[in-house]
Amino acid sequence: MKKELPDILSDLIYKDFLGALTEKERQELAALIKRYPIAAADRAVLRARMEEEEPFNAREAYLEFVRRTRRRIILRRLRNAAAIALLIGCGGMAWWFYQPATPVKAPVEMATVQPILPGSSKAVITLSNGERIELENLNRQLQESNGTRIEAANGSLIYSDTTQSQETLYNEIAIPRGGEFHLTMADGTQVWLNADTRLKYPVNFNGKTREVFLQGEAYFEVAPNAEQPFLVNTTRGCIQVLGTAFNVRDYAEEKKVVTVLESGKVRYTTAGKQQESRELRPGFLLEDVEGQHLHARQVNTRLYTEWRNGKYIFENASVEEIMSTLQRWYNIDVIYTDEKVKQLHFTGDLERYETFDVFLHFMETGGDIRFQIKDNIVIVNKK
Repeated sequence: MKKELPDILSDLIYKDFLGALTEKERQELAALIKRYPIAAADRAVLRARMEEEEPFNAREAYLEFVRRTRRRIILRRLRNAAAIALLIGCGGMAWWFYQPATPVKAPVEMATVQPILPGSSKAVITLSNGERIELENLNRQLQESNGTRIEAANGSLIYSDTTQSQETLYNEIAIPRGGEFHLTMADGTQVWLNADTRLKYPVNFNGKTREVFLQGEAYFEVAPNAEQPFLVNTTRGCIQVLGTAFNVRDYAEEKKVVTVLESGKVRYTTAGKQQESRELRPGFLLEDVEGQHLHARQVNTRLYTEWRNGKYIFENASVEEIMSTLQRWYNIDVIYTDEKVKQLHFTGDLERYETFDVFLHFMETGGDIRFQIKDNIVIVNKK
């Protein structure tokens, strides 16, 4: 993927600060500075700010930066000729502000006593007899009434179908806000469950189909079985698959179901009398929005599926969209004092297990936005 200007500038300025530029890169940086003027005074201010951080060996810091690219947080906002690039890494912090005729401002300090921590593996399972069991930090073997064994360990449930029982028993797993969990079903299908999610499913699969019921968000890797199609029922429709990997998002307040297919093939069919059906190809997203026809479009699937690998990726996403995603994982409530701030857009990524205030700090530095944190309430203001 071709780098955009903010990425190129931020990487070159950072390497320049660390003394790690090659001659070719030095020439490239000089040409860019000439084309997009950055005053020497501004660069001096930026360098001084960076040097206020903990001292570090330039060469070693740059090598560590390269090794740890996955742990970068980059946020940028493009407006006319202005570009903002933010970068974290290497045991120190560096930030650059490319906006001619605009003074460099220090990052805004947020009023918070304790950081808002990310979520963790936690869930409650309801067995077929109604018994509810907290799964957080649980390491033990459970057993259903038909003999199916359930292994609970390390934030995961694994079902072993060793019975010949034709009785269909259901379990339900509920993931609270601030939680996540992993499930391996009796047929080998794997499910990653995001925060604020419920999944009802059979402990073993009998009959002609494998049918589950989802509210919330989950990523499925379905075990292939052409003789027994896998069905995911949402509040608005049903997804039919044979063997594939896909993400489903169905939160009540969003009033839509979003299906993103990474591999294989699925067919989505709406519920109700006026049924509509659509087949989905890998790399495509399908939206079932209240009051509209089904709509499919090609997307970068990582924007919708990378959460299961420990990262949130946002591409030109509004503040409202970002907060809607993160409030479940960090178990926060969000209050907006200015409706216009919801429509500010950012591009960047966030390590899923970083503390929340770190992410907010970088959004503040990179845009016309200010946050206040009181307990687990985030108040969003416009600067």
